[in-house]
Amino acid sequence: MSTDSLNPGFGVTADDIRSYDWQAVVAGLPSRECQAYCGALGKQAVALKDAGDDRGNRVFQLLTAVASYCPNYGDNAAPYRPWQFLNGNRSAIPEDLTPSDLAALTEIVAEIRDAEFRARVADVIWISPPKNYKAAQMAVDAYVESARTLETGEFWFPSFEHLYRARQIGAQIGRLQSFHQKAIQAIEETITRYEATEVTLRCWQLMHMLLADGVGDPTRYAQLSERLALKMEAISNWKFAQAYWQLYGGWSAKEGKQEEARGAQLKIANTYIKLAESFATGTQQSYLTASHWMAKAVHSLREAKADPVEIEKAHQRLLDFQKRGMSEMQSIQIPREGSDLEEKLQQSAKAAAEFVKCHAFEDAILRLAYVSNTSRPTEIRKRIENNEGGGVFTQIFGASTVRPDGQISDTKPPLDSDDPKAREEALVKEMYRVAPVRLCDRFPARRLGSATTKRSGVSNEIEPVILVGY
Repeated sequence: MSTDSLNPGFGVTADDIRSYDWQAVVAGLPSRECQAYCGALGKQAVALKDAGDDRGNRVFQLLTAVASYCPNYGDNAAPYRPWQFLNGNRSAIPEDLTPSDLAALTEIVAEIRDAEFRARVADVIWISPPKNYKAAQMAVDAYVESARTLETGEFWFPSFEHLYRARQIGAQIGRLQSFHQKAIQAIEETITRYEATEVTLRCWQLMHMLLADGVGDPTRYAQLSERLALKMEAISNWKFAQAYWQLYGGWSAKEGKQEEARGAQLKIANTYIKLAESFATGTQQSYLTASHWMAKAVHSLREAKADPVEIEKAHQRLLDFQKRGMSEMQSIQIPREGSDLEEKLQQSAKAAAEFVKCHAFEDAILRLAYVSNTSRPTEIRKRIENNEGGGVFTQIFGASTVRPDGQISDTKPPLDSDDPKAREEALVKEMYRVAPVRLCDRFPARRLGSATTKRSGVSNEIEPVILVGY
């Protein structure tokens, strides 16, 4: 759906929406999520358009748009984002709705039988000005109801996500007041239903919400976290064990048991060690991956002020893994023969040689350094922020710079990090990576005096620079 088509609104009233049995379309679907509703409602919109029913097409387009919003609940300011971007266009977002669209939805929201869609519509009304507190209350109730429906499905995350949003909205309209408490109660009831059979991170996610809100019985949840951590260790699921030990430490700290919290940090370090060793000795052997987890173990041991002997033992194991991991590194080479790259390189070399010809060595170096214009940081930043040519992997994965002995000399967080400081650090380091930069006054080296060059008939005073060896 193009953004341009959304600007005028959909031009339908509440009675227009009521005149079509769209709720039967939603009710007949096996999946109880808005993503499935979006596809079914969209097909009906196309069918009505083909049949010449313009009003029906617009009704179902509005409902399709609301169902299409992609949850982004980690961002309070923009809890929904477009489902997709394509050729300069994007799919719908709540901000595209006009006051008349919102008025029509507000009038029919209480009539929506399906809890999932009622929660979505009420949520959209709540986040759109002016604030409608009745819609927010309705959204909390509907999200809790929908979460209960979805928790028995193949995947538990949509159920958790609905409880997360119910808790979020409940806190927005009154922290620890009735609707926030409704969401908290639903979270605790879900933990009780699944704690005995837990083999996932469902209970971890749910307890994490309680801990973040400062609610829940610390003694009960510390004990549950410890029990589930031991359960995960028994089946060698070290990643899940680490998560539950972390939660145990959080609940222990909340209870004022600092020694137990420190002990949790040691348990976390142990899970990292076990995980590292599993990659060093397992069937899918990878010393690079083992290095990653052993580095986390060393960091955790140091934070927990563990026995120096244990820290050194883990550190030596890390160095061993890093050294062995270098054999797993592979070079990526761009073929030069048979392409225009070789020809362009030769042309550039000849042009550079001609540019410095007949000049003293130091002057030649200066001329070569200024043969092209300096980088423009604002332009480079903009290109990276727009992900022009960067690809998806630089967005979601970090990177490390590795020395010949396997030790990591620097790291770069993912560009799409949730942490603003980490995101800015990643952006700056990516700017240095993609841009040819002059390194001035950064490393000890020989300083050259100022000089003057003439290029295209213009005299340019060149500031003193530092030559850096590579």
